[in-house]
Amino acid sequence: MSNSGERVKVQLQPVEGRLNWGQFILDEKTFIEGFYTLRAYTNWMQNFGSEFFCSSSIQVVKNQAMPWEVQVKNQRRSDSVLTRLQLSGLNHTLVAAKELETTMFRGSKSIFRSISNTDDNGGLPVLFNADGNTQNLILEIKEIKQNEGRQMICTPLIFEDNIPADL
Repeated sequence: MSNSGERVKVQLQPVEGRLNWGQFILDEKTFIEGFYTLRAYTNWMQNFGSEFFCSSSIQVVKNQAMPWEVQVKNQRRSDSVLTRLQLSGLNHTLVAAKELETTMFRGSKSIFRSISNTDDNGGLPVLFNADGNTQNLILEIKEIKQNEGRQMICTPLIFEDNIPADL
């Protein structure tokens, strides 16, 4: 589903032995840049309402010529979170002294935005107020100056206590 709630693509998959796996293609004509919600459910699950469906939010962005790699370390501070980022190119060159815009999303809703520079080691600290809720956070990092295409990377922020235990 698109961010506006419109069904973009429907795909039916057979279930064999109570399991299913599959894939789908994100073609440029159907999936323009933006946020989408992936939903998966069986006919039986529809009896209980959409709150029982499996769903996940994703962001679709254009392919980049030289992608970035990011290492993330999160630290809680009462109601706020300090996220330390280390940015480098895939060839391990540091993304040093770059002016970047960082935006924090909870699902598809923007909750924080700032502009700052990476240090000489490609480091970028981001401090934001999480109101005690660290569920479903996605950090988007964009290059401000558009030289050879605007670099951008999105990464989910995962905290150990948000991972469900398999009991």
